[in-house]
Amino acid sequence: MKRRRGLYLIVSDGDTARVNDLITYSGSLVYFNETKEVNKIFKERSAESEFISKSSVHEYIIKDKNGRKTNKYFYKEGLLNLPK
Repeated sequence: MKRRRGLYLIVSDGDTARVNDLITYSGSLVYFNETKEVNKIFKERSAESEFISKSSVHEYIIKDKNGRKTNKYFYKEGLLNLPK
């Protein structure tokens, strides 16, 4: 990933993706920290932003830009936990 002229360029296997948004929270962090007060994450592997929202106490849903649910995360004492 490189920053050029106000945007990020991701080059992988000869393909280039451009990210025009600010990256404020990495998608990888959802595996290590409860995402309190975060509403958008950047998924490094797909170079896309997705939306995260609290669905219940210590439960969060991630949706893609079309509003489709892509994943659900559960936390216990601030750490990622197995689904209930």
